[in-house]
Amino acid sequence: MTRDNGPPRRRSIDSASSVSRVRRRSATPGVEALESRQLLSLYTGPSSSRPIASNGSLFTISVTGGGYQTVKRLKGGQYAINLFATNPNSALTITAQPRQAHFNTTQINIGKINVKTGLLGSIDAGAANLLGPMTALKGSVSSIQLASIGRNATVDVNGDLGQLNAASVELGPTGRIHVG
Repeated sequence: MTRDNGPPRRRSIDSASSVSRVRRRSATPGVEALESRQLLSLYTGPSSSRPIASNGSLFTISVTGGGYQTVKRLKGGQYAINLFATNPNSALTITAQPRQAHFNTTQINIGKINVKTGLLGSIDAGAANLLGPMTALKGSVSSIQLASIGRNATVDVNGDLGQLNAASVELGPTGRIHVG
């Protein structure tokens, strides 16, 4: 048996002297090992619960009773929380746990709370300082609990509010609390 190298090719005198022999090699498929990959970030899309590390503490921001949320980091160490598909039974909860036993638990600074539907049943965020605006809430809200309400914070409830708890309230010229 003889090998068929295809149709004969014309070679010029110059190319024949520079290349002694032309070979065709067939490519054989092979499997290469890939390098290991490490996950460098967390999922940042909509979810009902999200861990956030800030100021030496681990915070869990969650929505129960319907809806989901996204969290975005703002300038100055503040966070913006966007709530989607919430209803009057939904509750926003922010809890904190220290990363290590010898650290004190701190509060997370919330620069903005945006409730897309305007409906929310309660906010239990004793581990959070509200420093910026919150979307005006429609309907009744059973309770709002915060660590503190800052100078530029706005809390508007266009309905009944069962209770409002905050360790400190310091409203500036642009801050307000309005119920009713």
